[in-house]
Amino acid sequence: MFQNIIEKQNNKINILSNVFSIKNIVIYILSFMLSMVGLGGEYSIFSISMLGACFASSIPLLGIVIISLIGNFIKYGVGGALGYFLTALVLIASLFIFKPIYNDKERNEKIKIGKNIFLSILIIQAIKLLIAGFTIYDILSGITLAIIGLVFYKIFVNSTVVLQEFWEKRAFTIEELIGASLILSIGFAAFGDFNILGFGVKNILSILIVMILGWKHGILVGTTSGVTIGVTIGVITGAEPIMIAAYAISGMMAGILNRFGKIGVIVGFALGNVILAYVSNGYTIELIHFKEILLASIGLLAIPNNINIELEELIGKSKLLPIMPNRALNRSKEVVENLNHVSDAIKEMAITYNDVEKSSYDSNKQIFISELLSNLEAYKENMLYDDMADTERKNSR
Repeated sequence: MFQNIIEKQNNKINILSNVFSIKNIVIYILSFMLSMVGLGGEYSIFSISMLGACFASSIPLLGIVIISLIGNFIKYGVGGALGYFLTALVLIASLFIFKPIYNDKERNEKIKIGKNIFLSILIIQAIKLLIAGFTIYDILSGITLAIIGLVFYKIFVNSTVVLQEFWEKRAFTIEELIGASLILSIGFAAFGDFNILGFGVKNILSILIVMILGWKHGILVGTTSGVTIGVTIGVITGAEPIMIAAYAISGMMAGILNRFGKIGVIVGFALGNVILAYVSNGYTIELIHFKEILLASIGLLAIPNNINIELEELIGKSKLLPIMPNRALNRSKEVVENLNHVSDAIKEMAITYNDVEKSSYDSNKQIFISELLSNLEAYKENMLYDDMADTERKNSR
């Protein structure tokens, strides 16, 4: 009895330690920031996408729901918190009606609930329209909002692994890395117009992300992160389309010059901004403020050089069985070694079988010769006896 009580207490302690672990606290903070960023709706659609991503990734939901409710209440008031709560409630109820599909445990999306996310948002939007009246535009807006929620769910569910396992995982895919940068850039949008001494915090942190990725992984990741963050800032803040190009070109130039270290990345980012500003408006207006680039550059210089953001190779170099822990066949070095042991065992079996076959053949041959000679004893006078008794063919020519 006492043992059962102790085991129950230990289980409760393990659950609490998991809920309040450092890697989950990072997710809670980002969920709070995401819940304060919206696309003009009555609540943050990003908070619903994050809720679904956490559920599909087996991240504890209690902290996510509470922190997101608080964020929606602060940003949108009682109506925002109620809209989030009802959408989350419909999402949970839909899981009993439309059974989720369980995925491979090694995948980031362990449970497929994309259709549940889409339906929960769509149902709440439909109820709101039925109560308040609607136009064709309202219907299309509701459908678009549900699609956006589904798209960002897919992005978030494949990116939370970077935020949770940054210090543990060996390498991430480019999709995971870019998705994580997107989550961060959306979260930074929660700062809104907040600035320190005239410096926009949101813009500085977004620039810093692009610089870091360009510094670590060159032109491909630098350009991709620039485009992603530029689009995100443009959609959320309503910035001009030229801002997307500004971040993309600056990220590309930062990646090109990353061979010269941090200084090369800083010069490349600033140079990209100058080039695009000159081409677009004759450099009468700067696209990305240099004072924000300067502060982001200071942040980049302060980051230790030994910080690594490993990226999985797009094309493997090994032709046989590379040791790749996150693949279905070669999950670890031990699996490859076991396959080699099986191959050796099969080879030994083949050799043994060949030896047994040869030994059996020789034995049967001797028995046949002995019986043949024994039967020929009565025919020694026959003129063919010598040829028939010559089993080794010593007289053959």
